[in-house]
Amino acid sequence: MADELPPEPPVTTPRPKTTTGTKATYGGVGAVVMTILFLLWQEFASGSSQTIPIVDKYPDIKLVLTYRNGLGEVVYKNGKKLPVEGYGLAVFSQEDFNLAKDLFGDGATAIKDSDFPIVIAYNSSAFDNTGDLMTVRRGADGELLMLSNGKVDTVRLLTSNADKTFTVHYWGNKKSEVVDVETWFRRFVHELPTKPKAKEPEKTQLDPKKDGSIKGKVIATGGNPAIIPVQAEIWVFAGKKSPADKLAKTDAFKVINSDSEGAYEAVLPAGVYTIVVPVHGKLIGNAYDQKVWPQATIELGKSLEYEFRIQKTLIEGSK
Repeated sequence: MADELPPEPPVTTPRPKTTTGTKATYGGVGAVVMTILFLLWQEFASGSSQTIPIVDKYPDIKLVLTYRNGLGEVVYKNGKKLPVEGYGLAVFSQEDFNLAKDLFGDGATAIKDSDFPIVIAYNSSAFDNTGDLMTVRRGADGELLMLSNGKVDTVRLLTSNADKTFTVHYWGNKKSEVVDVETWFRRFVHELPTKPKAKEPEKTQLDPKKDGSIKGKVIATGGNPAIIPVQAEIWVFAGKKSPADKLAKTDAFKVINSDSEGAYEAVLPAGVYTIVVPVHGKLIGNAYDQKVWPQATIELGKSLEYEFRIQKTLIEGSK
């Protein structure tokens, strides 16, 4: 994915119209409120709905807004109805797709010329501001062309708990679940939770006769935004290590902490080191394939620029 925000979708999901009362005397307020509640109850009980085109350019791809069926339904060109799969909807022509192909990542290759227009759903929680796609479907018949992360669960309601956790309620048959703050941010907001800014990395005097230094950033990659700074512990081990080695924090030659911008810096004696970051109890090396960990070589009197990349999916953990 490109290191930039995706373009604004051409259209977002319209909101259902709401009913408001006119000015009334205090004596008439109760009657007005009861009337509104009765009308809303009638609306719900009857299952009445509002059908509108998602975009005027494709009037035969429609959105059905109801009070009973989750976020609503999308009616495709052939009349097939499927539930709305996100709080954001867009319809892309082939021209729109070509201008924003990076938004689709590797899934872009699955979309053929004959699939357009396509219907895109994004934002499963109403809190997600990344624009990450959830589903892409063919406008003609609703055929699924792309599914993000293998599953889609649309959030219905979020409630806060006294123990600083959240209860997430979903549309459909999925049971509610309790998540902590960090899980909520990673899975539903798609950002790292804000943390207090770490103290400036401790710097010691560099001895050019025996020392060198290392500095860089720890970042999470993959998804949108493409790069996210990671505040983490960095374990530096002397010599060559591998994922098969049983390593503990107490075995590390030095432990460094990156700040809220992912930045770190430390003085190290000249030599060869293996650098890892603990993620959910597992040590991660600076490599896409975790079968082998690369080494960093520190030279006398020199500073090594060393960017540590972690796949975003590893940080998010199992879903």
